[in-house]
Amino acid sequence: MDNLVSIKNGKVFTTSMQVFEAFDEKSHRNILKKIDRMTAQNGAVLKMFKETTYTNSQNRNFRMFEMNRDGFALLVMSFTGEKALEWKLKFIEAFNLMEQKLLNQSNVQWLEAREQGKIVRKEETDTIKDFVEYATKQGSRNAKMYYANITKMEYKALELIQQKDEKIRDSLNIVQLNQLFIAEKLCTQAIKQGMEDNLHYKEIYIYAKDAILNYADSIKMIRLH
Repeated sequence: MDNLVSIKNGKVFTTSMQVFEAFDEKSHRNILKKIDRMTAQNGAVLKMFKETTYTNSQNRNFRMFEMNRDGFALLVMSFTGEKALEWKLKFIEAFNLMEQKLLNQSNVQWLEAREQGKIVRKEETDTIKDFVEYATKQGSRNAKMYYANITKMEYKALELIQQKDEKIRDSLNIVQLNQLFIAEKLCTQAIKQGMEDNLHYKEIYIYAKDAILNYADSIKMIRLH
């Protein structure tokens, strides 16, 4: 259930199977009946859905619908309950992220910033690799956690959505990308300086964390003014 929405031919969509599995409806057939009723009642709804098929584990083909954001909204409008609300919000967030990704891919400046960001990120991860070895030599038993911890720290400080992989970067706008790059550069510089000064690895981490948090605070101050 990680990939709630997908992109095909430049359009974002989800499927009736995804909705069935997420909202724990009684059967996929019930979902299909709801869509059939909606499309039969109003011709304008037809453009929101596209009938297709999927293949199950027994290699048999069955009906399925692909739907855009509007089709999804109509379909789940009648779904109620705390769990239903939770999944509605997850799907909305997934649509937002994927649509932002599509918008980014058509923006030349964003593409250039993204490529530059890959260089900045690689420099940071190379530095963290050196830091992990540095911390391990000083007695750290969990030094490898710094890869994830530093990334989470940066995302949290800049109020970005935290995910387990780098895909989040493809959904950030150009302003957010540039802010993340600066934070990563500051972190890289802090770690390198700390190792050059032969500081204890815990002090270096705090040094890097302070650099990121101070930068994040400065961004918030600018927003307030």
